[in-house]
Amino acid sequence: MNKKSIAASAIIGGVLIFVIKIYAWVISDSVALLSDALESIVNILASVMMFISVWISARPPDESHRYGHQKIENISCFIEGFLVIIAGILIGRAAYGRLFNPVMLVELDFAILISLFATSLNGALSWLLMRTASETHSMA
Repeated sequence: MNKKSIAASAIIGGVLIFVIKIYAWVISDSVALLSDALESIVNILASVMMFISVWISARPPDESHRYGHQKIENISCFIEGFLVIIAGILIGRAAYGRLFNPVMLVELDFAILISLFATSLNGALSWLLMRTASETHSMA
């Protein structure tokens, strides 16, 4: 598979994982599972940026970019780091609110099983992305 098809697979896989994690959060009302779903949003946005940066970096050198467009992948990684910080702030805010207004969690066993399934999918997707990045010497 080439970098573009891997990036597209990451977007589709990320959306599937997000839907599964949101379902786990909805049935349990757990802030921990909400934070897991927010992390998936970051992964989806990162995958979209990766797809765009791979598309741009494949362009040949031109007048304004004599050495090519590969550095766009570094910018994509920087933006992903920024998104992780924003997600962390949102998760901290939700957790702080629950600290002073706790609620009874429901269907937690089932929600955890669903979350573990999503985590295993995420692990498989991460392995595929890391292998492709290593093979193509790509930061994205």
